[in-house]
Amino acid sequence: MPTSSSPSVTTTPVGDVTVVAVRGPLKLGHPPLDELQQTLRRLADNGQVNVVVDLAEMPLFDSTGIGVLVLGFTSMRKRQGTLRLCSVVELARKMLKTVGLFSVFEVFPDREQAVAAFQQ
Repeated sequence: MPTSSSPSVTTTPVGDVTVVAVRGPLKLGHPPLDELQQTLRRLADNGQVNVVVDLAEMPLFDSTGIGVLVLGFTSMRKRQGTLRLCSVVELARKMLKTVGLFSVFEVFPDREQAVAAFQQ
């Protein structure tokens, strides 16, 4: 079981939504990156396509991390679902805006609001 500072990706079902929490940087060579990619692929393959990625404990990412999020978003959309982000830290928010993706992803202040948006 990971300690509070160990990099990890965890999933929590909330009704028909799956919350994926990322702890640690989404950068090339860091464990959460591959784990997130595998998790999103598995969810899409299993038909769990309403996904919230909680980035509250993700301090930063690089272009590879952004690519994994975009790939996950695209995979969910192809299956009539969507991937939403929540609790995006300021540095990550700025990076998403810089590369023009902040308007592509639906971004919510917290996981409760992101999950609730699926019910509307």
